[in-house]
Amino acid sequence: MRAKNEAAMLGTSANSAINSNPVSLLFENLSELLTPDMTAAAVHTTRATVYQWHARPRRHHVPDGLFVKLGRKLLIRRDILRTWVLSTNTGVTHEL
Repeated sequence: MRAKNEAAMLGTSANSAINSNPVSLLFENLSELLTPDMTAAAVHTTRATVYQWHARPRRHHVPDGLFVKLGRKLLIRRDILRTWVLSTNTGVTHEL
């Protein structure tokens, strides 16, 4: 059931413009709300790191509004995550 729900969250981004920044290309095929596992895979980190971001947002300089709670489920907003990752990786200039 969990895999089915995560698969349903995956979708094609409505914004299909090609961006020259390879880091931004990581977010092109992700849905608007991501699970911690999907977030960890997208930014090449662990699920525990994503939960640390949630537990201590000031320590990790996490932007406001990144996390959304639906009941007990923790979700991450793709648009805010993308902006945050791009702002912290301004030195990336090569293409994949």
